[in-house]
Amino acid sequence: MAQGFVSVLNSRELLATVYAIKAAPAAIRADLRQQTRAVIGKEWQRALHGQPASVQQTRMLVATARVKVSDQSVALQSANSKRKALSGGLTPFDAGKAFEFGAGRRQGRRFPPPRSSGYVVYPAFADVAPRALALWVQTTVRVIADGLDGKS
Repeated sequence: MAQGFVSVLNSRELLATVYAIKAAPAAIRADLRQQTRAVIGKEWQRALHGQPASVQQTRMLVATARVKVSDQSVALQSANSKRKALSGGLTPFDAGKAFEFGAGRRQGRRFPPPRSSGYVVYPAFADVAPRALALWVQTTVRVIADGLDGKS
C-alpha cells in the first residue's frame, strides 16, 4: 500500500536532524533508532485506533501498522504483512488497498465504497505526521545529548 511522504529537504530543522544523526557515533545511532521506533510507534498506533474502522479494517490495517526507522527517515507503514488476517485467506498486503480506499460493486460487499482520501491509514497519517516529525527531532536531540554526556 502506498505511503504518505514528507521530504526533509523542505525543512531546515529536519535536514539538520539528518545531518546530526549521520555525524553521531554508531552506538548513539543504534540507540536513537530504537527509541524513535518506540516513541513514534505508540503515537502511530494511537492515531490508527482513533479512526473509526470496521473489524476487517482493524485486522487488516490497524493490527499491521509498523514504524520503520533508519538514519535518514522514519516510515509509518500499514498493510505490509503477507500473513493471513481474515478467515477467508486474505492478506493485508493483497487486500489492504481495498480496505483503505474501498472497492467497486464487482468486489462485493466485503469492502467499503470507494473513497480517494482513505478510511483509516491516510486520515491517521494526516493527524500524526506533524507530531511524529516533532518527536523524531526531539528524540534525536535528547539521545545525542545524553550520549555525549555519557548517560546512555
